[in-house]
Amino acid sequence: MDRPLELTFLDITPSVELKALIQSCVTRLEQRYDSIIGCHVTVELHYNVHRAGYVANVLIDVEVPDEMLLVRNQNGHDGGALAAVRHAFDSAVRQVEEYKTRRKIRAELCESIDAMT
Repeated sequence: MDRPLELTFLDITPSVELKALIQSCVTRLEQRYDSIIGCHVTVELHYNVHRAGYVANVLIDVEVPDEMLLVRNQNGHDGGALAAVRHAFDSAVRQVEEYKTRRKIRAELCESIDAMT
């Protein structure tokens, strides 16, 4: 990444385990696509009246060339912040893979148009 990882924690004191999990997930993203410009992860503990307790919300902003990939995960599952981070990064990996596919298709299309002219 061109810029260092940015972490924000709202209404939660991050554990060493949570920070390590986020760092390993970001490393996994970088292994999928090495042109990531930056990444900002926000983890928030939010009180949910309907579930009668706290749930973790995770927001991941991944900046790639010409685009910003956004993952918003409101964890409806039990398991707390660690599970919410895992689910959010699974979605982020899917979005990065889809982005790579779109870029590849665009590049092939541009090459074929250039070849026709």
